[in-house]
Amino acid sequence: MGIPGMYKEIGPGDSISLSKLAVETFERTGRPLRLATDISIWQFQAQAAKGGSNPATRTLFYRLVRLQSHSIQPIFVFDGPNKPTIKRGRRTGGSRGGAVSTAIAKRLIHLFGFYTHDAPAEAEAECALLQRCGIVDAVLSEDVDTIMFGCTCTLRNWSAEKEKGSSSGPPTHVTVYDSAASTSDAPREARVRQHSLQTLNIPNLT
Repeated sequence: MGIPGMYKEIGPGDSISLSKLAVETFERTGRPLRLATDISIWQFQAQAAKGGSNPATRTLFYRLVRLQSHSIQPIFVFDGPNKPTIKRGRRTGGSRGGAVSTAIAKRLIHLFGFYTHDAPAEAEAECALLQRCGIVDAVLSEDVDTIMFGCTCTLRNWSAEKEKGSSSGPPTHVTVYDSAASTSDAPREARVRQHSLQTLNIPNLT
């Protein structure tokens, strides 16, 4: 996924506890940290889960539990009907045996009280748009495409803190790639935010 070698070019980013990031956002804004996530990446990663019945669904469940334990308000974005069928010379949207189906993923997400949103095309591009319009604070993604689509704050590598060469355990930290929006863009983002909420049919989270 993404452009090979891009993260190596832009640097390692800053490692921070996701809980700390959420607390700092709440102290600064008085509201939860808003994150947009391309759910297809989680569905793909869940295929590696093993053991017991429905391991992929169980993996998604526990990820949602961890998000709910923090002051975080996520929006899970699903690919839309106009997603490109071929990307970088490869066909996309192939069979994903063992992955969590879209219907089950949406039902589980809604049971947690989280939002879902169907993108008109590619979810990664939509996540970047939500962040640029100020609807979310950051995009949680392993795909560098969010940065290429203009996202100014990307969180990746949600995993255990690396201590003494070990990274086992539940995910606690993220790597932050944050490039402050230019001053000239700020007024535009403020103007389009409410229009974007209405167009995308997403509740006003303020």
